[in-house]
Amino acid sequence: MSNCDWRVLLSDNLDQFPDVHNWTHESKRLTTKQAQRLSDIESAADDRIDTLVLGVSAIGNLLACTASNGTTGLCDDTAAAIGWLLEDMGHLIYRCKETASSAGERLRNMPVEPTEV
Repeated sequence: MSNCDWRVLLSDNLDQFPDVHNWTHESKRLTTKQAQRLSDIESAADDRIDTLVLGVSAIGNLLACTASNGTTGLCDDTAAAIGWLLEDMGHLIYRCKETASSAGERLRNMPVEPTEV
């Protein structure tokens, strides 16, 4: 896992970087530090997406197994709570994917200042 936490992924942290859609060849380049941070953000978001998707899959398996059990099932409150959880997880997955995509787009389309040797 990368060294970027949830607070970074959930904030509007990409505002601190130049916008690739407003960038021109005369515009300032990304610093090496900015490029590394964008790479960390992209990697962290992708890592979190993997974890969340596997969690949704596990919850789906749990629900299917519970529903197919003839002696016990889910009470209405539990089913509703799981539904709301899955909805929120879907929104979180979407936000992580958008963050990863935006960071990656900046990395692939904007020049980085050359490092001094």
